Amino acid sequence: MQKNLKTLSKLVAGFAFVAFLISPLAQPLVQFASAETTEATPALETLETTSNPEIELEAIEEVVTPEDNPGVSTISLPVPAIPFPSFVKVNIRKYLSGNEATALSSDGVDFPMTATYGATNAELTTATYNLTATSYDEENNLRPYQATTINLMAGASYATNEITGGLLVGADCSAEQPFRLRGYTSGDTLAEARAATPSIVAPAFTGMTNNKFVIVWNEKCSIEDGGQIDGVVIGGIATSSVGVLGVTSIETMNGTATADGSFENGWKYMFHITVPMTETHLAMKFANWLSVEGTSTIPVANNMRISSPQASNATTTILIIAADTYATSTLNMMSDLDPVLPGLQVRVLVEAAIPAGTINGAYTTSYGVKTE
Repeated sequence: MQKNLKTLSKLVAGFAFVAFLISPLAQPLVQFASAETTEATPALETLETTSNPEIELEAIEEVVTPEDNPGVSTISLPVPAIPFPSFVKVNIRKYLSGNEATALSSDGVDFPMTATYGATNAELTTATYNLTATSYDEENNLRPYQATTINLMAGASYATNEITGGLLVGADCSAEQPFRLRGYTSGDTLAEARAATPSIVAPAFTGMTNNKFVIVWNEKCSIEDGGQIDGVVIGGIATSSVGVLGVTSIETMNGTATADGSFENGWKYMFHITVPMTETHLAMKFANWLSVEGTSTIPVANNMRISSPQASNATTTILIIAADTYATSTLNMMSDLDPVLPGLQVRVLVEAAIPAGTINGAYTTSYGVKTE
């Protein structure tokens, strides 16, 4: 400041020169009137601006004595393009389960972060910080789970990421931390950052020329704990009466079929099954039929069906539509052929249609029965 004052005192018309610096529209010439001499004014010292110490303006001495005004000496100064300093910032925000984090939604915890940044006005630095429920902006307004960098000179670099692996935030929910990192988004505006798809790759900016926004996306983990409790039931059905699922016998009603695609001329089997009284919905599955003597097959899909006179839907047949797959439709067993035996004693009719063009011979398949 002392150097600037010294320079201004030598300019004599210094206030006019300062006005020129502030307003590019001011005239580029500063005239010094002298009625007695045309001697050149001494060279001006370099003028340093307080707004940016790196910008220097040097006066160019040039004496001109206009013919129409010989009593005036003129100093011609350059008109520089003064690059006013440019700063950038990065704003970091926390989103939890798709919304801006609040003290309520986050249980008021502090989320640990780390950042690495560097600029001409800031040495390359790595530091940790927290996104907290009690964050405040520069105007002392409460801004939960937000942070903003200091002013960094344009061209700065900045990278930040959430610290995972501790007691609070995990890469996933496998380690039972209360939160998991979903990823990051960034943009030149908050709207851009909101609209972007989260990525697990942390944001890293270089050569920044404008402000940036970063959103750290988290999800709450569902933490479970459990054990067991016990109890005893009396006055219900005796354990011995419930019954255990089982195929007690299979009766072949028609073991020779005609390859005409009809169920009427196909194979028929009657399964005698014990169904538990607590699981009355029965389903079956079958593998594709395989030739005993060769490699021929008969597909199960749409060629087999089941039904039962003991089911509530006794008049309905359930078509098997895929091999080795239990049908989604079930037979709901309601009546019992032998109340003396444990469980429900039922019969299930299994029918197989043989497609036209099937190679003659003996075939075999496997089956499965389940109740629920």
